[in-house]
Amino acid sequence: MRKWLAVLLCVLVAPSAVLAQPETIESRDTSLSGLWRISLPAGFASNGVTVQFQPMRDVFCRLSETEIHCLNGGYARSGTIDRDGRAVHIAWGTMMARMAIDGTYSNGVIDGVFAFKLAGIAHEAPKRSRSMRLPPLTVEQDGGGKAALLRQVLTDPRAVPRDDAAIARNEGALPKGLGKLGGIEAVAWLGLSSRLGHSGQADFFSTYAVEFARGELVCGLHQREDGVLDGFVCV
Repeated sequence: MRKWLAVLLCVLVAPSAVLAQPETIESRDTSLSGLWRISLPAGFASNGVTVQFQPMRDVFCRLSETEIHCLNGGYARSGTIDRDGRAVHIAWGTMMARMAIDGTYSNGVIDGVFAFKLAGIAHEAPKRSRSMRLPPLTVEQDGGGKAALLRQVLTDPRAVPRDDAAIARNEGALPKGLGKLGGIEAVAWLGLSSRLGHSGQADFFSTYAVEFARGELVCGLHQREDGVLDGFVCV
């Protein structure tokens, strides 16, 4: 399981070098399962006729072949995935108000278009959605300075000063049922991430990938100025 910890460090340090890889070589791994950085609008508003989109943001999500779970809350907390070969359809919402990315998968990247469909009428975001699978890495990094705190929350949350009401308001909760995943083997810094649909919270979550003996999660946490934990979520 530690193999997924090898190359993300290289992506974070030199993303341009990774993106410059020739796209003519198709990866043998065609599965979508794993941790992803997904490109989505921070929010949008409709007057019933037109839709105004906020800037695109990168959020961190865990994908299976049929589901997507993002830690950033808002409209994109949990959704579904449909796939036909390289064509990928990721969707959230209801039939009356539907959000979706329609794109093409190749070499760990989904290049597509985000659209908000209201009453059957689709409105496309002006900028394309380009999402990337988080590649493996082997070296623990703590660019956010909160890896030790995250470990403590996951192993002994009672010892962490926290505001449970604030955590709930921020669409989070303390972890439950982690025993089936086994012990923590590694914690890796991913970056700062926003709460979707909340202005002024573009860098709300300090986000980490957590590798357990029998699984992996992506977790985000936030502390107030007084050091009290007021935001925490894992998916």
